[in-house]
Amino acid sequence: MKYGNFYDLESLTLLNRHEGCACSIKECDVEKVNRLISRMREDRERVGLPTAGDIVTYITRGGDYYPQAHIERGDDREVHICLLPQTPFCHENEKCTGYNTEGGLGYNRSELLIPDGIRSKQFRMWGSTGRHRNDAVLFHTFVRAWKYTEPDPLYGKYTTKEWTRYLIECQPDIEPADAFVYRNEAFTLYSREELERLVGILHGKLFNGFRPGLFILWAYRMEWKELPAWEWNMLKADTHLSFLGISPVRIQTDHKRHIVTIYKNQSNMVPYNTPQTIRPLEKMVCDFAYSNGYDPISVFNDFLRYVIHGFSPGAPPLMDWKYKRQQNRHFMEMLTGWIRLMQRELQSGGWFDAFGDLFMAISSKSGRQVNGQFFTPPDICDLMVLCTDSGETATGKRICDPTCGSGRLLLAYHVRHLGNYLVAEDVSRTCCLMTVCNMLVHGCIGEVIHHDSLCPENFMDGWMVNHTLTRTGIPSIRRMSEEEYRISRNMSVDLLRKRKEKLRQMQPGKKQLPYKQQNL
Repeated sequence: MKYGNFYDLESLTLLNRHEGCACSIKECDVEKVNRLISRMREDRERVGLPTAGDIVTYITRGGDYYPQAHIERGDDREVHICLLPQTPFCHENEKCTGYNTEGGLGYNRSELLIPDGIRSKQFRMWGSTGRHRNDAVLFHTFVRAWKYTEPDPLYGKYTTKEWTRYLIECQPDIEPADAFVYRNEAFTLYSREELERLVGILHGKLFNGFRPGLFILWAYRMEWKELPAWEWNMLKADTHLSFLGISPVRIQTDHKRHIVTIYKNQSNMVPYNTPQTIRPLEKMVCDFAYSNGYDPISVFNDFLRYVIHGFSPGAPPLMDWKYKRQQNRHFMEMLTGWIRLMQRELQSGGWFDAFGDLFMAISSKSGRQVNGQFFTPPDICDLMVLCTDSGETATGKRICDPTCGSGRLLLAYHVRHLGNYLVAEDVSRTCCLMTVCNMLVHGCIGEVIHHDSLCPENFMDGWMVNHTLTRTGIPSIRRMSEEEYRISRNMSVDLLRKRKEKLRQMQPGKKQLPYKQQNL
């Protein structure tokens, strides 16, 4: 077969380097690419109908816009379309070029696709060194373009090409009665009036969703920006005393691009910037707190207790749990969100402190960060561990952090030195609860002590973390008694008895509960 010289060794190598491919390009790879391109052109010269490898601009009945849909295969009657394809892999068949990709499959009749010109498209093939993760060779060629819009659109002119779609859930508010809140993943509204105001500001239109209680808002896209005070004051834009919980803001509208930009005054903003990965969990905690009239910090602490209690086999019910059954569902959603977040972040084999970042974010919102409680940045924790690394394998040691915070330094040490017993201490109960949860999810074995490390006699609480992990493979938590604490540290048990006797004298009419019934 004769084929054109579409690429040479230099041009194909430069293209793949530019795209970040690490494979080594050889002359046989160049020859194969040119052969594939020639066959792809021959495939299109034979027929004028939609052909495998062509591009389709596809708009669904629900308004989803797919500008790079891919024809996987087809004939003169029907085509198989991938709506969200990865870069297709090409291979040589006896009759024509074959393609392999994945992402959103659908079928359509060939005659319904409307011609839409010629467009450049990227493809992949396996290189000469075989099938390896980073050994795909990229190349470009021109293919036919087509377009198709499904009939009977649900939302008229609105599509994701030029508009933004917001899914808004209408849920009964707990207080007051007969009231509702309107929730989106990015915001919460507390009345129908607030919802209508948002629709007006975003120049949108509200539709009923596909089930009761769901609304579809098609509107302009929101972009948030922070400006220094002097620049914010000079900005020519509409001023709003409050918008989605931020006060005040200035709003500019770009009708051409369908964008609403909301400018926040940087002087009114807190110094801590919540990491992007934490924001969904932060939103769940804060939305629940604000919608039910609770302090977010209080909800955060109760969430930590909820996590610890869930991993404490045989523990009695929490004696002072103030939330109703309907509200407990939100704590389960928070727990699910945290577990999914940690599962995603720990895939690389490192460590991740979601609760520490979440605590600083919530504290900043409530103005408590002025007290100066900021945890050591992760990079600094890793550096400190590296500075203490002697190159020897450290196992079976007792590693202690007397001011653990959220346990970051111990986590950084744990991922580099497995098989050690970790001891975390802090005078803050919240910090201790965070450390318990962090040690639990990272597979650390050790204990967390709530006391002032400068006054070890004054034991306030303690937890044993993952003590059965090596036998059962199941993470778990168990409360530590003061007697266990003192015996493990060779402290006087007589002092413990004196403290208990003193408590009885101070509260003569109060029945002393067994330790196992105490609250987390």
